[in-house]
Parts: sequence; structure tokens; C-alpha cells
Amino acid sequence: MKRHFSRFIVLGSLFLLSSCSDSEWTVSIKRNHPPDRPEPPAPEKSIGSVPSPDRPPAQPSVTTLYVDPQADSIGTGTEAEPFQTITQALSQVSSGTTIQLRPGSYTSNSGETFPLILKSGVTLRGEPSSRGKGFEITGGGKFLSPSWAGQNVTIVAQPGSTVVGLTLKNANTRGSAVWVEAGSPTIVNNTFIGNNREGVFVSTTATPIVRDNLFNQNQGNGVSFTRDSGGLLERNIIRDSGYGVAIGERATPKLTNNQIIQNLDGLVIVGNSRPTLRQNLIANNKRDGIVVAGDAQPILQENVLRENRQFDLHNASTQPLKVTGIDLATLKVDGRVE
Repeated sequence: MKRHFSRFIVLGSLFLLSSCSDSEWTVSIKRNHPPDRPEPPAPEKSIGSVPSPDRPPAQPSVTTLYVDPQADSIGTGTEAEPFQTITQALSQVSSGTTIQLRPGSYTSNSGETFPLILKSGVTLRGEPSSRGKGFEITGGGKFLSPSWAGQNVTIVAQPGSTVVGLTLKNANTRGSAVWVEAGSPTIVNNTFIGNNREGVFVSTTATPIVRDNLFNQNQGNGVSFTRDSGGLLERNIIRDSGYGVAIGERATPKLTNNQIIQNLDGLVIVGNSRPTLRQNLIANNKRDGIVVAGDAQPILQENVLRENRQFDLHNASTQPLKVTGIDLATLKVDGRVE
């Protein structure tokens, strides 16, 4: 164990993003290279009548705004006269609005101002069936996080928002594509590629649904969970990144039916985190399949681990790993596993 333990002393720094100067806040990847909710409309009243207690509450109106980066800059957001930028559309949205993109490249050069703040109840949509092929949002901007200070982010997904059918890339230093710090946004059928730090960063008490996405060639991590975050990571392909999934502090996400393959390490689980991993394929990672350190205690159920170069299970934590639904005799294991 001693010969492996020193490697994990630095894992805690995976989540230490300081609130100080540029030289002080960074993610350690050297080894692996209340939103403003609109007030609901008041119920209609008839003169001399009493509103019925059985009347259902008013629902937000459903509106679709259209965006085309090749459109005229004086567009009005209709299908016939789309806006030219997502930034224009976001200035007009309220809860229940869908922003439908047309194919193209959305960048600062095309007029976008990053980060794009996706308000509660708003959907940003490209083409889900292709995981956003041809619907590319590239770039990022300075975002002052309430709990992590300065960041570089493409999209801030606020509670109840939806990101669907897009290709997202933030190659800026410490760049994250989607930042989730509150509530339960939905992130589905997207492609996250070439992000400098990670595709999706989840923190504080956020509990997003992250489903059916492709994470590919992200330098830091495919997905990061930290602080007291949770949520569902389901049916994603996470490959060829630094750490496929990084889980730290007190995070409790549920990971189900994901393919976590060909990363440096498949999953790195540290701190006091308590994730649940069920029926995931964790294979062909360049170093370890699952790494556990610190006081982390993951629940491991019916996962398939195979052909990871060093170890399938590498336990450098203070507790034995309890594993169900796996024949340990078929695995390469280091540390205490039961």
C-alpha cells in the first residue's frame, strides 16, 4: 500500500479552487494533464365574483424563440426572423421559454457574451438525436461563483433549466462547459469535447440529471461532483479524458449504466463522498478503473470492471471497499476489498 498511497495525497487538490488570484486558483490536473424567478400571472377575476378555490394555478406560458448565427442582427426571435445570437434570446426569456438553435457555430466572434446564464425553466436546444452535431457553442467567460469565486464557464445552468442537443467546448484555461451550483437542471443528449477542465461541474447542493451525453477528450475530468452535490449521472459515454468522473468532499451522486472508458483513471472518489455506482462499464482506462482515497465510501453494485491497465479497483482509503455483484477473483485489486 505504501508504494501507491503517495499518489493520492494530491487528489484532494482536484477540488480546491481558491478564491484568490489567478496564480493561486487552479485545478490539479498535472497528473492527467436564487435565480430571479418571474412572478406567476395573477388569476383572472370577474367583477362581483369570488375566485374559485378549485381553479388550478396559472402556468408559465410556453414560448419558442429561434436563433440562427447567420441571421440578420435585427431579428425578432420568430421562426421567420430569428435572433442572431443566444445572448439576444436570453435577454427576452421567461420561465417556460425554449430557445431553439439552428445549425451553426456560436462563439464570441459571432456575437455571444459568455457565460450564457440559462434562467430557471428555460430550455436551450439544438438537435438531441445527433447529440448536438453541427450545433456548436465554443468559448467561455468569467463567472463569479457564489462558492468558488472566479471561474471560466460556457453555460451556467440555473435550477429547472435544460441543456439539450448541443456540442459544447471551452478550451480556455480552467474552462468548464456547464456549471451547476443550485437546483436540478437537466443536461441531456449533448457532446462535451475538448474542455480544458471538465464538461460538467456540479457543486454545493445541486442535483442535476445528466443523461445520454458524450464526454470526449476533456483534459481535466468528464464530470466533477463536489461539496454536498448529488443528482443522477446515467447512460453517458465518458472517454479519453483525465479522470472520467471525479467525486469529492461530501458528494452523493448516483451513477447508473454509464460507459467510463479509455480515460487516465475511470473514477476518482475522495473526501467523505458517498456515491452509488450501479451497473456501469468501467474498462480500458490507462491506469485504474476505480480509485478510492480519504474517507470516501462508495456503494459499488453490479459494475463491470475489466482491462484497466494497472488496477480495476485501487483502494487507498481508510475503509475496506464493499463490493456486490462482482467476482473479485477476476479483478486486479489493490487495497482492502470485501
